[in-house]
Amino acid sequence: MSRNFKTAEVNSMQLMNERAFALFILPIMLSNVFQQLYAPVNAAVISRFRSADDLAVIGACSFTAMLQGFVFGGMSTGFGICLCDCAGETGAFSKGELSRSSKVWTASLVLTGFLTFLGFIAAAAAPLILTFLRLPKELRVMACPYLAMLLAGSGPSTLRGLMIWMLQAKKQTAKSGLISAVSVVTQTALTVLFIGFLHLPVWASSLAAALNHLLISALIFLSLLRDDKTIVEKGTNSFPLSLCPVRSISPEIWSQLLGGGFSKAEMKLLTGLGALPKQLVLNSFPVDRIAGYTVAMTISNIPQVILGAYGTCAAILLGKWYGAQKPDLLRAEAKRLFTHAAVLAVLLTVSIFIFGSPLIRAVAGEGASQELIRSGYQVLAISSAGLAGLAIYCVGHFGLQVIGKYKVQLVFGFISMLTQVAALALTAPRIGFVSLPFTMMMSWIIPGIAAGIASEKALKK
Repeated sequence: MSRNFKTAEVNSMQLMNERAFALFILPIMLSNVFQQLYAPVNAAVISRFRSADDLAVIGACSFTAMLQGFVFGGMSTGFGICLCDCAGETGAFSKGELSRSSKVWTASLVLTGFLTFLGFIAAAAAPLILTFLRLPKELRVMACPYLAMLLAGSGPSTLRGLMIWMLQAKKQTAKSGLISAVSVVTQTALTVLFIGFLHLPVWASSLAAALNHLLISALIFLSLLRDDKTIVEKGTNSFPLSLCPVRSISPEIWSQLLGGGFSKAEMKLLTGLGALPKQLVLNSFPVDRIAGYTVAMTISNIPQVILGAYGTCAAILLGKWYGAQKPDLLRAEAKRLFTHAAVLAVLLTVSIFIFGSPLIRAVAGEGASQELIRSGYQVLAISSAGLAGLAIYCVGHFGLQVIGKYKVQLVFGFISMLTQVAALALTAPRIGFVSLPFTMMMSWIIPGIAAGIASEKALKK
């Protein structure tokens, strides 16, 4: 069956052919890339208009930024997967405010509002967080408002993530890619305005990101409202954007959303906690090395999110086949996703080895020191050797969650955390700075192996 794709129609009960699959996943990849392009663009703007110390602030706070993305982004991803599950359920997208999709959508927005409140509480704790992370004293004055603004933007980032998942649940992957492209332009414009023209400190980059999240969320919301009008008038094969009274949402839906959100967030939180020793080690190095690490990570995000598109596809397509109770199609789709993701990961690794150094120089700017360039390339080249493991991991853990395997997500989180702690403890005293990218590489390879094995067993059943 996996070799006999006969239709390009996403909603049919057959697998897409290879051309249709490419047209389906490419917008998701582009959307993911555009969502992450703000990081290297932000670093490039700061490196040109501010100092290496400002750039180092971002790297010195990267653990908290990553943890924020893991927890709040993990929750919105869990909510999004629940929306994708609705796509395969007969009648789930029927019109009317009391449809299941309406209840899931309303409950997701309510929970996003609660997460926004938690983001402001976390922002108030910024000074304590910086003390805990042992930031160099010369960076703390700049880092405190930057971190506070970053954490205060947790709610807007969660809302934007949920809105994009809504588009993808409605199979509007091309539109999500276009909106994400617009996001890069608006993000860059805001950053250049605040940092380049108004000469605000580095915290303004966090403010620009939060405002951009709100702007893009509003843009998607207006787009969804327009689609809703079309659905009602023409009766198209989709589901309307409609809210329902909170009191009408059943405990089963709250449980599904919280179970999906927490399983994803807890898994990523454990992964993030494993990176805490890495952040403490990084903050012990000179500013140029921290800045080089920062630049490398902004570039590394791009291949990571390209491969992450296969995880999103696993949530959408495997969720569809699971909801429609088509196990043969589910297994065939999973095989294709695993194969494609692994092959692309190898190609990306080779590309990074070849073009990594020029990319570091392009983002860091002409005034960057040789120590910064060398450190950045070390991080980028060594960590990229684990991209194949990351590819398998993305497809595996998304696929397992979409078929209801929530508990195994925590197992993956523990594996990632223990891998990072063990790898850093064994290598940091011997190879110093290089232990940081080596640890990252292992944190992708080992969980990837575990996810591949667990997925194979689950799909056989």
